[in-house]
Amino acid sequence: MYVGKSTDYVLSFQVKGVPFLMSDLFARGYDGVDVLDTWKDGVWSEYFPVEACKRYGEAGLILFGDTIKFQDHIQRLERVQVDCEQQAQRLLNNSAFPRTDLSRLLEAWLDFLRLYFCIGIEYTELAAQQRDNPVISANLEKLQELKNPVREYLNQSCINEDSHLSTILKIFEKRFHVTVEELWQYTLAELLDVFEQKRVTPETIAARANAAIIQVEHGVLHYAWGKEALDVLKTFEKMDIDERTALSGNVANKHSTVVRGLVAIINVDYQDFAGMNAKMTTMPQGAILIAQTTAPELMLACKKAAAIVTDLGGLMSHAAIISRELNIPCIVGTRCATKTFKDGDLVEVDTQAGIIRRVI
Repeated sequence: MYVGKSTDYVLSFQVKGVPFLMSDLFARGYDGVDVLDTWKDGVWSEYFPVEACKRYGEAGLILFGDTIKFQDHIQRLERVQVDCEQQAQRLLNNSAFPRTDLSRLLEAWLDFLRLYFCIGIEYTELAAQQRDNPVISANLEKLQELKNPVREYLNQSCINEDSHLSTILKIFEKRFHVTVEELWQYTLAELLDVFEQKRVTPETIAARANAAIIQVEHGVLHYAWGKEALDVLKTFEKMDIDERTALSGNVANKHSTVVRGLVAIINVDYQDFAGMNAKMTTMPQGAILIAQTTAPELMLACKKAAAIVTDLGGLMSHAAIISRELNIPCIVGTRCATKTFKDGDLVEVDTQAGIIRRVI
């Protein structure tokens, strides 16, 4: 397995609670795309090679710079989404579903993810910097209307606590006497093999839960878990967080005034929805929301926030789109705001300068 150094990659997404099975689904869904997914200490991270990101950005310019190609892509995405939901409902309404039905649903989800990737940050960021092009601008405006509903469907399919995939695993638990917790550590192929009475060993499940890597390189998937994964991840350089009082990022929504407020750090955690919701409930109105990245699960916090600041994301990320809809200041891509600031810090968000600073 080749992984390399962290400087060879761009960190695209990072959240808590994405299990091995879901990571395998995403990695396989990004067909023809080089990607590195890592799992360690309960945190799932998705990286793309720097050179590959340049290619994806250029491909995005072609897609969003051509109205016919863009409309065709969106129409295909909508058709596949309808197909996914029909297949999922057919399967969920028959708990004795055969292997072939699950296989078809998984393939439909993979088709959905292949199309979804092309409206993600890797494809949209370069295009978003060229909004002076009227065709690109119009297509991105249309995408802004569609992206969050599409993302919410992805959550409904395989991410939320009560997602279709979660329900399928509960059916598996009853039919095949394998716990849901164990099944989350399977690959897609191993999940299908459960029909043939095949099982993943407890040792492998424990190792994957500890640390895992899935790397897609030139269309080939490579896996590592347990000690092997930990040894590989040691080569990744950790970002040093110094005692800075200010950070810069990309302005996703600009305001003429500087916004001041107390920091509320809330990160997406797909294994602790209750804890995440509790934090949002107690978050004061007018706080400065700082997150690794936002998602539909953090909408309550976004609506309470006076401004949004993220470690990751681009000009067409969830945080960027939502901030424009809510008309609040937003800075994305600071890389380490969640580590530089802490809950209760008094900060200023200056979108004229693209800076968030601690008030001494």
